[in-house]
Amino acid sequence: MRKITPLLAILFFLLFNCSSDDDNASNNSNIQINPPNWIQGKWLLEDSSLGEMGWEFTSNDLIIINMSNEISHRGQLQFYIDAEQEVSTQEEITSNTYKLTSNYTAGQTTVYSFTKISETEISWDIIENSTYEKQ
Repeated sequence: MRKITPLLAILFFLLFNCSSDDDNASNNSNIQINPPNWIQGKWLLEDSSLGEMGWEFTSNDLIIINMSNEISHRGQLQFYIDAEQEVSTQEEITSNTYKLTSNYTAGQTTVYSFTKISETEISWDIIENSTYEKQ
C-alpha cells in the first residue's frame, strides 16, 4: 500500500500540472489575424474559368478560395502550433491596404498584401492586374 500512495501522488501531479493547453495558449496569442472592416467579406477573381478563385476575410481569418476549395490561414497556422512549431503574425493596416505576414520556424515567411481599388474591388499586390470583386 505504501508503494501505491507515492505512485498515485505522482500520477495526480502529472495529470493536473502537465498540460499542453498552456503552451498552445501562449503560442496562439502570436496569431493575430484581424482584417479591417473594409476588406471583410468574400472577394472573387473577375475572370476565372476554374471555379471560384479568391479570398474571404472574416474578423479573425484570411481564407484562400482556390477552385471552390477553402483554406483557412488561421487553420494552417494552428496546424504548426499543434505540431509544437513557433509561428507569429504581423499586420499592417491602413485605410486602403492590408498586409499580413506570417513567420514560421526555420525562417519561412508568407506575405499576403492587398490594396483597395474601390468599395467593390481589391487587388492582390503579388500578382499584377489581379482584381477581385466583392460578392
